[in-house]
Amino acid sequence: MYTKGAPDFLLEKCTYCIGMDGTIKNIDATTYVPMQLLREGEQDGVTDTYKGLYERTIKKFANQAYRTILVAYNDMSKREFDHIKAQNNNFAKEDDRVVLEQSDCRWYFWTARPVA
Repeated sequence: MYTKGAPDFLLEKCTYCIGMDGTIKNIDATTYVPMQLLREGEQDGVTDTYKGLYERTIKKFANQAYRTILVAYNDMSKREFDHIKAQNNNFAKEDDRVVLEQSDCRWYFWTARPVA
């Protein structure tokens, strides 16, 4: 199941991200910060979590007057989705869909891209 929205809402739900090499990483794992994302006073070799890198990227876009949309997906089978849907009024109202945000499934951060 795919979703898109404001990073300040969706990023908190993400537990994994897809790395530049296509591998799945825990969003709380530590990695080196690229030079272009270093903050004032930081030097090469600084580390942060992947989530921290995405927050840095989003802030960099915001400082350039871009709005950012995050795209994420929840890896679940059609059968799991149909079961959750049947248990929640077939998602007839928006409030019925809140359960998807609270599910135990893993949310993967896919991309953040500026929207001009």
